[in-house]
Amino acid sequence: MLQMMAYAANETERPLVVYLSTLGTGGMIFIAVLALVYLIVIVWVIYDVMAHKKEMHPVDKLIWIIVVFALSVIGAILYYIVEKRKK
Repeated sequence: MLQMMAYAANETERPLVVYLSTLGTGGMIFIAVLALVYLIVIVWVIYDVMAHKKEMHPVDKLIWIIVVFALSVIGAILYYIVEKRKK
């Protein structure tokens, strides 16, 4: 069922599962590390915004969380540059 869902819009194309399998072990490890970094960055910024930025307006907090979800590491760097340097 999962393999059936992984097909592109055009049914004559190869399934996504085939493309992922061509990455090999090293490629899959690389993707797993990137996913872990993405998760750590998001958790770090959410924690920092909620725990340490009591004076920040709730809308600003939501905007920073959305920016980090959308831009990942780049969003976290922007957060660090803009917010952490205000101290």
